[in-house]
Amino acid sequence: MDKRNSLGKTGEELINKQMRGNKMRILFIAPSYYPHIGGVEYVVKSDAERLARAGHEIVVVAGEPSTDKPREDIVEGVRVIRWPVWSPRNAYYIPRKRSELEELLKGLARQVDVVHVHSVHSVFVVLSSLLIASDIGSLKVVVTPHYHGTGHSFIRRFCGFLGGEEWQSC
Repeated sequence: MDKRNSLGKTGEELINKQMRGNKMRILFIAPSYYPHIGGVEYVVKSDAERLARAGHEIVVVAGEPSTDKPREDIVEGVRVIRWPVWSPRNAYYIPRKRSELEELLKGLARQVDVVHVHSVHSVFVVLSSLLIASDIGSLKVVVTPHYHGTGHSFIRRFCGFLGGEEWQSC
């Protein structure tokens, strides 16, 4: 259903118009990105593309198990930097080339207004967050944990069993 206000504009049209005057630079950090399929990937892609259409400058840094060196793409107006990771059984996303990753992330963090971190269950995301933590200063950081009650591997389920819900929601 198309909900329009008294001026004939939808809420999204009004928000986009207001936001274009206040263009932001946003860095998303995610375990992986489209064309990989999953809940986190869907949310990050949807948010990033919607914000890019609204006129914001979006960069996504995501783990990529199928590459040995970083590569950059533009996907629907979103700059995507795919970082090489080791991903046993498609889990954990352990970054390779950590010193280069730190240099990239710190450089990007100095250029953006907001960092949005997605999924606290990925080594790539947690390590990336820690690498830029000392340089954050007044930078705004948003963390979306994407916790769904269980893990995808024996180790994740076992650690959750040991620590109970307190461990799982850290």
